[in-house]
Amino acid sequence: MDRVLKQTLFTSEISPPAAGFHQQPKRMKFTHLLTAAVCALVLTSPTHAATVTWGAATNISGDTDVSTNGTLVGAINIGAPGVANTTVNGVLFTGLALTGNNVTSGNFNLATAGGFGASNGLGSGTPPFSALSEPYQTLLASAATSFTVGITLTMSGLTVGDTYEFQWWSNASGGTASVLTTATAGNSVTLATSPSGGQGEVGQFAIGTFIADSTSQVVTFNGPVQDILNGSSSACQPGLSTCQRCRM
Repeated sequence: MDRVLKQTLFTSEISPPAAGFHQQPKRMKFTHLLTAAVCALVLTSPTHAATVTWGAATNISGDTDVSTNGTLVGAINIGAPGVANTTVNGVLFTGLALTGNNVTSGNFNLATAGGFGASNGLGSGTPPFSALSEPYQTLLASAATSFTVGITLTMSGLTVGDTYEFQWWSNASGGTASVLTTATAGNSVTLATSPSGGQGEVGQFAIGTFIADSTSQVVTFNGPVQDILNGSSSACQPGLSTCQRCRM
């Protein structure tokens, strides 16, 4: 099995200071993946990983899963070439195809040493997946993964001292065995692409918050066999979904 990262990443600024893969997630909330440092020396570092305080892994249930806290910095829907834009709970996720081993979109950079795998076909015609809204299905049905090593997300353009929120998803609803993906930035949280592993079953999302101590923040995604990242969605192999939603 491989690690899968759902393709929806989204970060939001909460407050100012105070199926198969093709091999080769100022309205943005940077709460999931961003951290800031109060130390002048830290500001000189190109990448930094402030400690993120993660909420519990939560089962996907509907559009209101997508947080609308704070001011949106950015949100992306990760997948293969042709991945669509989609709006869920008023938040626009811009489609981002992951090919090669290094892709940048706005303030977000995703990189892996082994080359990305991606799919836009990780959904299902069976509930509970099919009972979700079409926009949310679009977000969760596309994803990216790395088959041998983890995926590193770097968020840039942060304001030191501001509080950010970061949300990401991992989903694969095609009836394959569930894949675990762990996001780490000081602390860690682990999501399952389909806790019960049944056809049409849905995965999980998590929300983290941090105070930026640098102008950039790093979050790494790893799994026992494969990472599945759905920005705020999912990726799988043949049922990985990765979702990365970044609101900054």
